[in-house]
Amino acid sequence: MPTNTSGRKRAPETGRAAARAAIAAFGGEPEIYKYGDEDESHKVDILSCRDRPNPGLSSYSTLGVHLMPNLIDDDDFRVELAGIAESKVEEFPNLLTMAAFYVIKNRWHVAKGIVFPGLVNEYKISKTMDHLMWVEPLEWDTLASVDVGGGLTVHWVLAFPISESERQYLMDNGFWKLESLMVDREVEYWDLNRRPVI
Repeated sequence: MPTNTSGRKRAPETGRAAARAAIAAFGGEPEIYKYGDEDESHKVDILSCRDRPNPGLSSYSTLGVHLMPNLIDDDDFRVELAGIAESKVEEFPNLLTMAAFYVIKNRWHVAKGIVFPGLVNEYKISKTMDHLMWVEPLEWDTLASVDVGGGLTVHWVLAFPISESERQYLMDNGFWKLESLMVDREVEYWDLNRRPVI
């Protein structure tokens, strides 16, 4: 279980550039907290902005995940993880942190259409959603590709909670068909208790 820890070291320049890009995209008043794993051997910063993109919602971004190589089809696709949830869902930053630790510690790959299975279930924050699927940063076009210096380009991916039935549809039909279905149904992906489209 990730824990909020105190004490901060100065972030690398690419990290500061990533923070500036996320803050500019989110707007509002940013807060940054450091979260650690159980033995404090790994840490990740989580940026949050309340009432963004709408009142009652909060926008979140990891800071520092891009330092980890993320090989997709032999391309090093550096990422930061973003998410939107109702501000009252206090466990959501922990959920995003755990996803970050899977990337940093377990070398899980991240790209559009990839699913982190069971992660929503683990935090018991939804009655209908089970997994996290990653999609393009729907609310923030500027975060699709950001040059953070040091020869690195960072791509933000957005956490999109999905149900088991939606995951199965994805496996059977592919990401593009599921995405088209979500668009047609005008799914509010930040609603952790929405009804599955399948």
